[in-house]
Amino acid sequence: MQSDPTRKHLDFHDTRRAMAAMDVNYPDGASTGWHSHPKGQLLYAIEGVMIVRSAEGTWVVPPNRALWLPAGLEHDVKMSGAVKIRTVFIDATAIRHMPTKSCVIEVSPLLRELIVAAVCIPPDYQDGGRDERLMRLLADEVRVSDVLPLHLPLPGDARIKFICEAMIDRPSDTSTAEQWAARLNVTAKTLHRLFVKETGMTFAQWREQARLLFALRKLASGERIIDVAFDCGYARRSLIYPSVLRPLLLSQWPDPREWLLCKLSRICSYRRTNFDRSLGGRSELEDYVALHLLPQYRSLIRSNTNSRRDVSL
Repeated sequence: MQSDPTRKHLDFHDTRRAMAAMDVNYPDGASTGWHSHPKGQLLYAIEGVMIVRSAEGTWVVPPNRALWLPAGLEHDVKMSGAVKIRTVFIDATAIRHMPTKSCVIEVSPLLRELIVAAVCIPPDYQDGGRDERLMRLLADEVRVSDVLPLHLPLPGDARIKFICEAMIDRPSDTSTAEQWAARLNVTAKTLHRLFVKETGMTFAQWREQARLLFALRKLASGERIIDVAFDCGYARRSLIYPSVLRPLLLSQWPDPREWLLCKLSRICSYRRTNFDRSLGGRSELEDYVALHLLPQYRSLIRSNTNSRRDVSL
C-alpha cells in the first residue's frame, strides 16, 4: 500500500471488480497534484472543502456534494481546511448509465452512508454477497442524484482567460465588460461574443458563477455570510440577497427555509450595535432583513429556532 496520500489511489487502479472505494486525509492547503484515473471517480469528502481543477473548468465541492469525474480526466484537488476524502472508483463500461460528463451531485444521507461503508469493503469482494449489493445500490443512488450548477468553465482564448483569472483572484472587482474590453483593446461586443463562445456564458453570468463558487467555499469554511457578501463586491443591500444569498440557498441547502431560519434566528439575537461596530455599511443588511425577510419568516422562527442547526453569521 502507498504511504504517500497523493499516490494511494494507484493501489485501486487495477482492481478486478468494477467498483472500489478508498479513504485518504489531507491537511489544509494540500494538493493532490495533477493526475487521472482509468475508471470514473466519485470524489467526496466527509469533512472539508475541495477545489477541483481540470481543463474543463473548476468545481467547489463542500461536504454535502460529490463530484463525478469521467475516466482519464486530468485533474488537481486542492484542500480548503482539513479534508477527509472518501472516494469511489467506478468502471463506467461495466456499471452502465453513469454520468457522461463531469458534474457535481447532491449527496443524500443514504448515499453518504453508502460511500462511508464502501470504504470498508475489500477491493476483491465476492460476487453476489452483501458487499456487491451495497456497491450496486451506491451506483443506483449516484444515477438518481440531482446535478447541481457548481461548475465554472474556463476559456481557451488567452484574452478571455486573462479576465477570468483576474476575476477569480479578485471576486470583489466590479470592472464592467466595457472596461475590460478597453484594457484588451477590443470592443465590448467582441468581448461578449468571446465569453459566450468560450464558456457558454455571458460575461455577467460567468462573473456571478465565479462569485457564487468563491462564496460557497468561504461559507463552507465557516466564514460569516456578511463578510463573504462584501468580499464578493456587493456593497449595497439590494444586491446581497438576489445575487449571493439566493443562489447559495438553492445550492447549499436542500430547503431554503432551513437556511433562512438559521440566519434570521442568529440575526434576531443581535442588537443593532453589534452590526454597527466596525462594520460600517454592513448594518444595511440588518435593515434589509428587517424590512423584507423577517415579516415573512417571523412565525417560522418562533416555532423552529430551537430545532435548526447553528450557522455562523
